[in-house]
Amino acid sequence: VKKPIMWKLWADILGVEFRDTPMRKSSFDLKFVVRDEKRPLEFTQIEKRDQKQIFTLLEKISDVKDKIRNLSE
Repeated sequence: VKKPIMWKLWADILGVEFRDTPMRKSSFDLKFVVRDEKRPLEFTQIEKRDQKQIFTLLEKISDVKDKIRNLSE
């Protein structure tokens, strides 16, 4: 099932959470809290090997870098 693309401004991101769980050692979840959204946007079971690259990318975005929480690194 293809889902529609959701366009959001980086300035509307209120928070970003990286979530690791002991039960899943090879994946992590990523949650974005977005202004005017009732629920967070969640991306689940992302490969653990991609976590560092995603974190590095988000750190380079000035509207997001200070809103990153729950880092396991």
